Amino acid sequence: MEYLHKSGPEIDLKDLWGRAVSDLQSRIMSNSAAGIWLPNLEPVELAEDTLIIAAPNTYQARYLDSQVAGALSNSLTHIAGRDLRVHFVVVPRGGDQARTDHVPLPIRVAPPSRTSEFPSSPLDPKYTFDNFVVGPSNRVAHAAARSVSKTPGGAYNPLFIYGGVGLGKTHLMQAIGHAVKTDHPNKEVLYISGEAFLQNVLYAIRENKMDAFRARFRHVDLCLVDDIQFIASREGTRTESEFFFTFNALYQDGRQIVISSDRPPKELHLIDDRLRSRFEMGLMADIAVPDPETRLAILQQRASATEAEVPLDVLEYIADRVESNIRALEGVLVRVIYTASIDGEAITQALVRRCLEDYAVENGSRGVSVGDIKSLVAERFSVAEADLSSAKRSRGLVVPRQIAMYLTRQHTDLSLQHIASEFKRRDHTTVMHACSRTEEMMRDDPSIASLVTEIADHLRRGGVGR
Repeated sequence: MEYLHKSGPEIDLKDLWGRAVSDLQSRIMSNSAAGIWLPNLEPVELAEDTLIIAAPNTYQARYLDSQVAGALSNSLTHIAGRDLRVHFVVVPRGGDQARTDHVPLPIRVAPPSRTSEFPSSPLDPKYTFDNFVVGPSNRVAHAAARSVSKTPGGAYNPLFIYGGVGLGKTHLMQAIGHAVKTDHPNKEVLYISGEAFLQNVLYAIRENKMDAFRARFRHVDLCLVDDIQFIASREGTRTESEFFFTFNALYQDGRQIVISSDRPPKELHLIDDRLRSRFEMGLMADIAVPDPETRLAILQQRASATEAEVPLDVLEYIADRVESNIRALEGVLVRVIYTASIDGEAITQALVRRCLEDYAVENGSRGVSVGDIKSLVAERFSVAEADLSSAKRSRGLVVPRQIAMYLTRQHTDLSLQHIASEFKRRDHTTVMHACSRTEEMMRDDPSIASLVTEIADHLRRGGVGR
């Protein structure tokens, strides 16, 4: 992304909008709803510090306002060199007078103040504690985040939140920021990604503005740094060094620091071990893959925020097949709703299956979901798929259940505990026993060995229920 930090010629709103959209598209899936809609939208006007964008219907306006407004505002701020926000309004297409009444206004890139040179990224209004779905996979991180928001600079400083991509780290980080701004309006909150921090350091070095950089980052009351892994071992040691001294200055003054990463501190490729020790001196809280009940609750919440009516069985079907990534989970739901709206058809499991064929879903596995395995095993043994996760103990169910657990262990990257959760078992020892028992049956019974091998072959080929 190009940074403009000096005065320059007037920029047409369409040009400004086009550059912001291009920047965002480079960071999101081109076949996502946002990636499909944004290039077709146009700016209406610049009202003070808010760029008004026309959307053709209420659903698109609400979705884009909640999903991408924050990221677009960040891009616009950096491109224009001044604080700008984006807001979507409904302007129906087809000759509506509202469109012709608004002529795009040119804006002048103003000389930056110290704050606009090193801005805080906008907080996304949808990332609050009220709409964060709590489950076993994130309960500790959520409780810690709540505690930090009530008493910033207190017991949990720093708070280090880690977990895989798309599991809710950014949501919790920004929820803390929103809560502190509401409950402690006099405190200054700074939210920035690790990548943006790195870029700011490079800019400050290049422009000889390190004093302004340090004044900006070392005197905030709450410093939220998302995706710290971008700082680790990047561009030599200067960025790490600056972050180390920034961290120390904030900590010594009793100011709250919250950091997120895709891995725990011990796995970060840091050149300076002192920085790793700083990360570990506070509270470390991980966010794991959500269980089926949490995934369903997330989908129910997201569906209720739209105008579409999504049947429960469809939500359950999505939750069963998109396992490890909340962003992918929500993305599939959006794709299904969007496809139904443009094709004028009902939202059904059949529609979900079609959407999943074109959607790059990472199941927290090697391309195979627990739902796929359950479906194939249930078909081959002529049992109900739901019974594989039931408490029933008849031999007609115990054997296929054990085989399903074994195949899940073999064909996904899920932990033993996660597999136990998927089959509604209390602990991982049940899965270990199932794997051991299945291997024993395969050695002793050629027919079982042949059947398990056949199912495994189908899974590798992506064949479900065939």
